[in-house]
Amino acid sequence: MIFRPLKGYGAFDAVFRRGRRFTAGPVGLTIETSTSAEPLDRPIHVGVTVGRRTAKFAVVRTRIRRLLREAIRSVLERHEREIRDHHV
Repeated sequence: MIFRPLKGYGAFDAVFRRGRRFTAGPVGLTIETSTSAEPLDRPIHVGVTVGRRTAKFAVVRTRIRRLLREAIRSVLERHEREIRDHHV
């Protein structure tokens, strides 16, 4: 699995239309996977949104987004290792 965070309006716009969206209050997560032959080689596009209700300042919202992206990346890496170890 290749983790690709979404950055920029155009990237979000495309994934919002095709991907799956999960929300928990003012925090949103949008995910889209490509359709390649190997499931472990599919890029996973992840967009994290944090509303102004969560934090008043953009600096804090940006930090929350970075921390959430890193948490998602580490979970995906751990999951990928477990799958690869199981297939060997």
